[in-house]
Amino acid sequence: MIPVNESIAGRDLAQARLNSKVAAFEARTVKTLDSYQGDIENLKDYIVPLGEGGTVTYNANGHVQVIDKGLLPGSMIYNKVKEQGGDPDGHAWTLHPHASTQLGERLGIPGAFLRDMVDGEEWQRKAAADLLEAHTQNTKRDRFLFRAVNDELRGVLSDSYKRIDSLKILREIWENAKAAGAVPVNATYSDTRFYAEFINPRVVEIPTSNNGTRYQAFGLRVQNSDFGDGALDVRFLMIEAICYNGAVVESAFRQIHLGGKLPDNLQFSEDTYRLDSATTASQIKDITRNLLSTEKIREEIMRVQQASDTVIDMAGELKKLTKNVLGKGEVETITELLSNSRAEDGLTGAGTRFKLSQAVGTLANLDTVTPVRARELQEIAGAILGKVSE
Repeated sequence: MIPVNESIAGRDLAQARLNSKVAAFEARTVKTLDSYQGDIENLKDYIVPLGEGGTVTYNANGHVQVIDKGLLPGSMIYNKVKEQGGDPDGHAWTLHPHASTQLGERLGIPGAFLRDMVDGEEWQRKAAADLLEAHTQNTKRDRFLFRAVNDELRGVLSDSYKRIDSLKILREIWENAKAAGAVPVNATYSDTRFYAEFINPRVVEIPTSNNGTRYQAFGLRVQNSDFGDGALDVRFLMIEAICYNGAVVESAFRQIHLGGKLPDNLQFSEDTYRLDSATTASQIKDITRNLLSTEKIREEIMRVQQASDTVIDMAGELKKLTKNVLGKGEVETITELLSNSRAEDGLTGAGTRFKLSQAVGTLANLDTVTPVRARELQEIAGAILGKVSE
């Protein structure tokens, strides 16, 4: 049992460190949120026929361009689309690497191969444009949703892609998180995928059987992509106050962007767009409240304590994680972290399921790990904690 004075001192230190971390992230978080909002406000959708006999062509001059030549001005179909409020005119977009992967897969070209060519030297970009042209002219014609930010094509999506107002969803989460005492503490935006994290900055003291007293803060993380780079996903988030290791547990809300077939004139789907956005926002509101509730926090405290109760074969568990979960280099780094067992990394006490989760969370915090991979590692850390026994 920790003496009361030591416990208070430990909690105060943890609170001070957490406050410092939150303050340090504040400016970066606001900047990221502004960047995301700016892109979404400039997002435009187009229904484009792609394939043999279609209107899409390509060129390369410093970058790969996708060109929709549009309908013939003055033709009957041109005039009809125009009268209905559609957009029959041509467009030209710079091809984003993510969209190039999707476009390649639609046309039967290995996506990663095409992405590397599009992102390569000038001769590779020209070869990519020629390859896209050849495949387009010899592929069965189909229609797709092209999503662009200004003049950059970032998504080549199914014409049944569910369009929702991402800013409306984010504002709903933010408002309800704020009402529950949580604040935005981190955000990452990679052009095609967005993460935002909210925590209640009040540190909670958790006694454990094998890993000492833990000082944690709780909140939620939302992930979304408007370009087919992941589903809308909301998860409970726990942060170790001393070292800022994070873990997220199983998804509380996951919505794949798949709906009904979109019309040629997207203005005709505006009612559906607003209805789907309102429905999702209402669901998100309830989920946010539940994730930040006292009852949910108690459940996660129990999860931490049970994970600390469980002593494991660390080498055996790490071996399991090398199978399509962690890379060889990642396992080597985790092994070194566990060997060092530094308090500043949150790695104290016996070799438990909780300690292994903390080691994965420490790996996610390293500067050598990309922001997207860091979030994936947080999910792995949460999966290691396991489910609370019923």
